[in-house]
Amino acid sequence: TMYMYGGDDPAVKRKGCGSPHGENPSGNLWTFDADSKIWNEASVVGPALKRTVASAVGQKMFVFAGWDFECDNGVGRGQLWNHQVVVIDSL
Repeated sequence: TMYMYGGDDPAVKRKGCGSPHGENPSGNLWTFDADSKIWNEASVVGPALKRTVASAVGQKMFVFAGWDFECDNGVGRGQLWNHQVVVIDSL
């Protein structure tokens, strides 16, 4: 099984705050079964991050990089680097 965390939700895009395009990071966890070639969305939802880096060890996934985007109606800090280690313990 392959796991993928976060990403950019195409539904609603926030613009401004230095971004040349709309952004909307998500906190969803997806799994991919290589045998059936099927993606499934897990019930786990964490902080909204895109361009993440993570490692899975045992039944835990450690997300230790990624970007959030804080900008509502052109006000906010824009791209935010994640300094926290997100632990997902229900793989």
